Amino acid sequence: MSIETLSESWFDSRALTSDDEPATPADVTALKRLLKGVVSPSVAANEIMTMSEDEAPLDSKLDRIAWLMFDVAMEYPAGQPIILDLEDAINALPNFNMSDEQKASFPKMAEWKRLDALGDAIGDMYRSYWANRNSPDGDMSLAERRRLWAAINAFLARRCIRHGTYHDLHRGLVAIRTALEEEPWNGQESQPSASQSSIYSLDAEVPAAAEWILIAGRLIYNYIDEERFSALASTTDLWKGKPRFSKERWAFWKSRLRWIEIQAKLADNTRSVAKKAADEMDEIERLPQELLWSGKVDKAHPLDSCACGACNKQRLQSGEEPKRK
Repeated sequence: MSIETLSESWFDSRALTSDDEPATPADVTALKRLLKGVVSPSVAANEIMTMSEDEAPLDSKLDRIAWLMFDVAMEYPAGQPIILDLEDAINALPNFNMSDEQKASFPKMAEWKRLDALGDAIGDMYRSYWANRNSPDGDMSLAERRRLWAAINAFLARRCIRHGTYHDLHRGLVAIRTALEEEPWNGQESQPSASQSSIYSLDAEVPAAAEWILIAGRLIYNYIDEERFSALASTTDLWKGKPRFSKERWAFWKSRLRWIEIQAKLADNTRSVAKKAADEMDEIERLPQELLWSGKVDKAHPLDSCACGACNKQRLQSGEEPKRK
């Protein structure tokens, strides 16, 4: 979807939702100007994080801004890098020009600067999309639910390469493992049996996994031979090799994508993104070391061991147990 397809009425609807705390018209206008290239992320950050209470009280501001950013990221995945630029710009604001009364009412400035509410929104909807990715949810079609599942995984992958968080990378490895290691049908029968009908779930799982490979594949490849990823610490339905991340496991993922690419029973989009992801893996393997991902995930926090509040909050959102200090 292009920015042109986000009509004026779509933007206006963000301020007219049935939610208790919809975005304000000023919030929507500032974000729209950013997405259309009228203003820079830093200018948009200042406009969006104004402390004016003319349109709405401040006590709901973080949730309003976070959900507006999240909605755009899901509706317009190509604009996700711009949303992340805005998040970084908000993080970098020196202050929010609060009055003394506002400072007294909202003392936890760090939560505002980190935009914690955006992480909360992503966590809430990740769990919802995961639970409903293979079944319609109310008035939402199955195709739309699967589109959103791919979109949120693309957003997580982009956040992962931007901020280097282990928890996002863990989710990516789970998405890849689920799509490429947990489908028992071998494609030899003319039709899958009832017990093997999960072949069709690949129409949900593969596009989500492909987003991780296409966006963060270089980062993932950089961690081959690492043993500290709990998502890959066991064998699965199809992977019977060593319970770790290895070149052999990477090669298995690629072969699985090539197999998916030729399965006529799957949706055209599933087969297409499988091919793109496998082609990207081929390209990554040909890159010289200096062109691979040069950073490391969680520079500030040791993988799997940090027990800070932020890391434990993300663990809980991912369904993991918190670490004890």
